[in-house]
Amino acid sequence: MKALQVLCLAAAASVAFASAASAATVTPAGGSFTATGTTQLIKNGVKLNCNAVFTGTVDASGTFATVTSATFSGDPLGFCALVTSTVPWTITAPSTTSVTVANVAVTTPIGNCGPTNLTAGWANGSPSVLTFVNQPLSGSCSVSGKLNVPGLTLVP
Repeated sequence: MKALQVLCLAAAASVAFASAASAATVTPAGGSFTATGTTQLIKNGVKLNCNAVFTGTVDASGTFATVTSATFSGDPLGFCALVTSTVPWTITAPSTTSVTVANVAVTTPIGNCGPTNLTAGWANGSPSVLTFVNQPLSGSCSVSGKLNVPGLTLVP
């Protein structure tokens, strides 16, 4: 019985270490970033298309990045300029091709959305590109977007 317990503990530990080992690192560690692109928020069938600018920092170890500001603009009626965000949002990279953005929340002229964790695709490049499609947010919302993130990469 003792051998079975040790075997179970060893198996659980190997799964935990394998998960940690597969996480990606955000580079440059200790750096800052600006992401720009387009977003679309849908709440109860109403669409709000905006240009977005997100700025933030990468922690010293590259374990995570933090979005510290989010601004929106671009629609002809000026509704995007009224969108406010509840930052900071923490970004982690479970792999080199995806990121998780934690606690995304916005207040808009069409209602409040979030907080919710979003999953987004990531492609390293010049610039790197973050893409999210119809990601659900609490408050009967969904969000899509494509953001260029020059100078930021994910490495194994």
